[in-house]
Amino acid sequence: MVVFENEEVYIICKPPGMSAQEDLTDGDAVPARFPGTHCITRLDKRVSGLMILAKEAAAARKWSRYLQEGAIRKVYHCVVARRPEADSGELVHWIRKEAKARVFNREEKGSKPAVLHYRVLCSSERYHLLEIQIATGRFHQIRAQLAAIGSPIVGDLRYGYKRSSPDGSIFLCCTQVSVQDISVEIPLPGEWERYGVLQKLS
Repeated sequence: MVVFENEEVYIICKPPGMSAQEDLTDGDAVPARFPGTHCITRLDKRVSGLMILAKEAAAARKWSRYLQEGAIRKVYHCVVARRPEADSGELVHWIRKEAKARVFNREEKGSKPAVLHYRVLCSSERYHLLEIQIATGRFHQIRAQLAAIGSPIVGDLRYGYKRSSPDGSIFLCCTQVSVQDISVEIPLPGEWERYGVLQKLS
């Protein structure tokens, strides 16, 4: 689960189904596995991939500043069943956090701008693998913005996908984290193989 460690942080690979914060209904949460740490980056419970945990408060302040200044670069991959119209592009919306992320095409009361860049890497007969980078860190941003253009992520029932995935996960993964001289990358989830996109990528 730990893929990188130094004196200040752990970078871990969180599996889908594990909560990134204290979960009183489920003891299998990141804080239970790494007591006393501070989450610098977070992932939704059903999403997988890399997270940064600071070991103590001083490191948390330092790394939170990196995040706020945009010094931490994250790359995500996801699988969708409907290909976006363009092979690559920038999505610009406004998001308001409610029970789920509500997406608008223009600024509305209580909303914040949300910007992401995507690239279609390959396609199988029915599915498409996207690489995603976000310029803003909004609530459920990737999930909500892709749903807003008619390309909800596989398994994401909350944002309009029709069926749950076999393992209950959402096919979204943070695959790369880079900051200063640190760069960590993990392979795409093996569960995605049955959807044909990994074979096309290779």
